[in-house]
Amino acid sequence: MAARFYADPRGRSCADCTPELRALRNCDGKSNPRFREVWGDTIADRCPLAVITPLSRALLRHYLRYRDHGLLPRVGGTGEQSARLMEGMDLLRVMFKA
Repeated sequence: MAARFYADPRGRSCADCTPELRALRNCDGKSNPRFREVWGDTIADRCPLAVITPLSRALLRHYLRYRDHGLLPRVGGTGEQSARLMEGMDLLRVMFKA
């Protein structure tokens, strides 16, 4: 779900979110236990942007740059990238096709 939300955040940005919206969207996981948001077949109990880890955010950014522009984070081809990056990008490719 984080991957889909990152690619299409429906106009949301943590930088633009007010304290009131953070509480309403249960960003801290405690403010509004009744919050629910549906993304496809997944139901979130807090704003998906609040649960995307920095590592996941970086991987998603690298994947989208590669998918949209053919750019990799390191010089060279796919063989020169880290195994962790390439495995994550393979997983995201499958997720985005679903």
